[in-house]
Amino acid sequence: MDWDINYIESIISNINDMLEQGKTMAEIEKNEFSVNARVIHKRLERLGYKRIDNQYTLTDIKGRQNVGQKVGPNKKDKEVQVVRHKDRQDVEILSSNNIDKLFDKEKDIEKLKGLITRYDEIVSFLDKISPVTISENIIINLPIEEGKKDFKATVRINKLVWEQFNEFCKERKQYSKKDLISQALIEFIENHS
Repeated sequence: MDWDINYIESIISNINDMLEQGKTMAEIEKNEFSVNARVIHKRLERLGYKRIDNQYTLTDIKGRQNVGQKVGPNKKDKEVQVVRHKDRQDVEILSSNNIDKLFDKEKDIEKLKGLITRYDEIVSFLDKISPVTISENIIINLPIEEGKKDFKATVRINKLVWEQFNEFCKERKQYSKKDLISQALIEFIENHS
């Protein structure tokens, strides 16, 4: 059997039949698809399929079992439309009736007009502050990292200083320890260079 996303329903049906006959998914992947274990399983998960009771079932974004492949409004608890996306994941779309109920059109249109008229100012402001966070006179201005953003290092530090730092961080949960330590090191380098 070849993997072809265009025939996903047929592939799922065949896999489910083999699982029902007692074959393991690893056997199916190795013998039928000639791939390593978990390769097909991971592909199916990316497409929104979950293995429930030893059968693959298409689930919606929130992990619930799919209501089928029907398209149209669901009248139960809210009006939604389940749409088949090109990569076969289900997407819920609020119907236009619900959107009308969610927003006060006149107020929101005025707000949007105000934002549009000040668009250049807003973009300019955001460009200036994007790497900077200001609060309580703490300015986090770190260089923008490319690639992997975290670097792990082990250092030895005075225990009392570390305890004070932890207390400081508990009072300022809006900052990560990584950002505070990085900013402190930058300021130390700048002050002593």
